[in-house]
Amino acid sequence: MAIADRIRINEERLLSDNWYILKTTSFDFQRSDGEWQTLPMIAATAPPCCCITASSAR
Repeated sequence: MAIADRIRINEERLLSDNWYILKTTSFDFQRSDGEWQTLPMIAATAPPCCCITASSAR
């Protein structure tokens, strides 16, 4: 069984989208004994880098 078959996303919540994206996710993971376990995860994603050029800087 593939690892993707052992994960079920329950809830995804956006915590911040100011300078970066911060989300909390609750998911179920099927353990090797067949039981499902609910786990939390917090993930941050930085935006792509932006450049300031001489013509746009003041």
